[in-house]
Amino acid sequence: MKQDGLNVVDLNKQSKTDRDFARLEEQVQQLRDRLDLLSDQLEFFQILLDSIPTPIFFEDLDHKVTLCNMAFETVIQSIREDVLGNSLKEILKDSGLAKALCGPEITPENALEPMSCERDVSFADGSTRHVEIRHVVYFNLNGEPAGTVGMIIDLTDQKRAERAEIEADRLRTAQKLAISVAHEFNNPLMIIAGVHQILKPAMKSALDEKLQEHSDRIPKAVERMHNLVQKLMKLTSLKEAEYAAGQVFYDLNASAEEQPDPDEDE
Repeated sequence: MKQDGLNVVDLNKQSKTDRDFARLEEQVQQLRDRLDLLSDQLEFFQILLDSIPTPIFFEDLDHKVTLCNMAFETVIQSIREDVLGNSLKEILKDSGLAKALCGPEITPENALEPMSCERDVSFADGSTRHVEIRHVVYFNLNGEPAGTVGMIIDLTDQKRAERAEIEADRLRTAQKLAISVAHEFNNPLMIIAGVHQILKPAMKSALDEKLQEHSDRIPKAVERMHNLVQKLMKLTSLKEAEYAAGQVFYDLNASAEEQPDPDEDE
């Protein structure tokens, strides 16, 4: 009977052990399933990141890059395997570029506010672009700052368009002023030229040689003023030149370039 009792106890222990192993195996499988799911989610997240044309990178509190997209790899001319786990100062030979991209130190004052700056940056491929570098703090599951997400927003084309619009607006203003000035000049010039033509026969007999020389300069002076007025009417750009004492003025000859006639090409 004792032997039978021991066997029953042993069987109970074995059964409990089997149940514990089965439960443990089930938990391990659940963890594996969760890890597979997390891996799939991370892979999907990486695919999403890589589909974004804006360079994006994640830094932890030690400024180590923990995640980035293909656009960021292109900017810094490095492959992902060489980037992840390293700081930008370790990755980039250009300390200026590394300093520009490196996330700021996180403080209670800036943890909740996006941080950004605009500057000209020389990229690893040798090109220089005007960019906005934006950093946003991200948090862990406990609500504590865990690092920053960095974005490089290329503003080069936008700034170029803004400058072109400013120049176009300046040119439009100058053209309006030039037309007004040309109009005001044309009438007096026509009067001077007409009066000189009328008085020319009388002046030949009335003026001495010296005064006659001065009179003969009038048509040339009128013609020169007329040419200047025509150039004012043909302003196509605002090209500056330097005058005496470092003063800058608009060069009418360069600013009123003749536009090609399409009929002549044909």
